Amino acid sequence: MDGSLGQTVRRLVYEMEAGATHRELQERLRVRVHNTLLTLLRRGEIERERLAQLYVYLHRDAAICEAQIQRRGALLNAGQTARLATEIPDEIVIQILLTLLHRPGAKAAEVVRYLRGHSPPISFEQVDAIFARYDLECIGKKGGSSKS
Repeated sequence: MDGSLGQTVRRLVYEMEAGATHRELQERLRVRVHNTLLTLLRRGEIERERLAQLYVYLHRDAAICEAQIQRRGALLNAGQTARLATEIPDEIVIQILLTLLHRPGAKAAEVVRYLRGHSPPISFEQVDAIFARYDLECIGKKGGSSKS
């Protein structure tokens, strides 16, 4: 700790190469940080930018802030949105992987179709994130023959 929660949150936001989301900070510190982030933002100690449906908290120095935005953008463009923005529950990951075991070579859209009606609902974004996380598109392309 840096003496206070506010000082710790500010330090983490400054140190993280791609800025930080509320969820990332809360998971790292294991405490509520919403009010602390708002206080730091109102005092001008940190900046906030909306990127791909996420609020990202950034360094107040303009040059560092811009570098953080560029790094976050590169991560989002690289398909790592799911890892950065939200953790997919284990039961959904397992259901997606089980579907792929039963239907080898299925594409993400097909997996969503097979899982239609599942509770909780499983979105295309979640399936796509799992495909990216485990590099499953490449397995289907390189895998040689797949039996239907």
